[in-house]
Amino acid sequence: MKPLGNRILVLPIVEKKSSIIDIENTETPQFAKVVDVSESLTCPILVGDTVFFRPYMGVEIAINGVMHLYLDISDVVAYQSQP
Repeated sequence: MKPLGNRILVLPIVEKKSSIIDIENTETPQFAKVVDVSESLTCPILVGDTVFFRPYMGVEIAINGVMHLYLDISDVVAYQSQP
């Protein structure tokens, strides 16, 4: 399903956590790999880039049994281009 408006489709990057829970810092940064971008998107984010977005944002969707997120571009804090 193609994202519409100012949205991107991303695959969250799951980082392994230690067995010790840091109660003071429960909101951890979120990173994801861009899978698809809206055709009307006017920012430089491209498929394959890595994005850093605010926690608990986006709409979850399962694609072929794998959880993805639709993110509004305003929820993206930073990105790193694919080399």
